[in-house]
Amino acid sequence: MLHIGRVAATAAVTLLLSSVFAAQSADVPPEILACIANGTKVRHTFIQHPDPAKLKEAVRLYESRVENADYPEGTIFRMIPGEAMVKRSKAAFPQSNGWEYFALGVTPQGTTVRARGMEANNPLGTCQSCHAGATKSDYVCGGGPGCAAVPLTEERIGQIQANDPRCGTNR
Repeated sequence: MLHIGRVAATAAVTLLLSSVFAAQSADVPPEILACIANGTKVRHTFIQHPDPAKLKEAVRLYESRVENADYPEGTIFRMIPGEAMVKRSKAAFPQSNGWEYFALGVTPQGTTVRARGMEANNPLGTCQSCHAGATKSDYVCGGGPGCAAVPLTEERIGQIQANDPRCGTNR
């Protein structure tokens, strides 16, 4: 009887953990898992949104560097293949006005989420630490005031984007 109890407990824990993992991965936008070039490129950043009207609004805000405006929920920004930021509700991510950051592992076989939220980082620090200065532009950097300069040239950013292993070899 004790053995059956342990098996049942192990099964319950496994089911619980798998459902938590499934819930966490279910809300990862499929766009961040695919080739970075699938987005609309503005300057050195790719912008995506599943709703064409909201994509148009996000592109307009980014191109014109509008201050004190919020990007539509669901907007995705990607500058390099291994990072993304997704606009969620302000309640979900109050420290970043609704932005959820993603650190990604990318290979020709696909994408894994290495970290997300306030824990997402790169060698320069957390995503939030760089974006925190851009409160007037809804935490979106793009050459506007408040953001630390990216230590990459435009040419190097383009090379990194062109080498996204998920995009195939015909880019």
